[in-house]
Amino acid sequence: MRFTLKLQLSLAFGLVIALLLASTLFGLNSLSTTNRELNDLVDGPAVRLNAAQKLNVHMLDLVRLEKTMILVGSPEEVQALEGEVAREKSQFEALLAKAEGLAPAEDKPRWKALGSSWEELSEVHGQVYALAQAGRDRPATALSMGEGRKHAEDVSAKVQALVELSQAELEAATRKADADFVAIRNGLIGLAVVSLLIAVGAAVFIATTVSRGLRRASDAVRAVAEGDLTRKITITTRDEIADLLGHVNLMVER
Repeated sequence: MRFTLKLQLSLAFGLVIALLLASTLFGLNSLSTTNRELNDLVDGPAVRLNAAQKLNVHMLDLVRLEKTMILVGSPEEVQALEGEVAREKSQFEALLAKAEGLAPAEDKPRWKALGSSWEELSEVHGQVYALAQAGRDRPATALSMGEGRKHAEDVSAKVQALVELSQAELEAATRKADADFVAIRNGLIGLAVVSLLIAVGAAVFIATTVSRGLRRASDAVRAVAEGDLTRKITITTRDEIADLLGHVNLMVER
């Protein structure tokens, strides 16, 4: 098979183009992966962390409203405060359901445990509300400061644990995203370096081959011009330069 200059150039440019396409596909795939990881980061640990922090706020608001409910003097004021409590409970439960739905399978039991503790706190609050509505402030205070406080502390502890868990998961996801970015950057740099080396190597090889062949042909023609008809060029390649040198040899022979 003749390894012509045209074939050499075609192979060199073909390989460079193939590497360029590979770099492009690698970059697009990497961008897709990075975008997916970013979405998972935003929709996962970040959302759960934000939800856990807000859950604690809603729980504290419920406790504050409960204490105020015991202190007010009329059933109408107690009922109005219970309306605010209902809104806090609704927001707490909506956030809890959203966070639990986004949690990985191994974390769901911890969110369910928080839901159970919240139900116990809500049940005690219902009893406190009934006592406050009936004007029985002393038993309402005892229940709120006793069993109610215990459940509130339990809910708060579980919320704090979930905050710390979400923070740890967020940090882990961030580290993974950083590591993936470094791997993608290094991969693209590696492909670019390989492409450059191949392009430079092919250019140097082809240029050297052509230059060497033309120099040998030039030396032979110069010798003929000076009257030396004994010079013969040894042909070592099978390309267009070899054809040229063969014609020079034929010219010398004739």
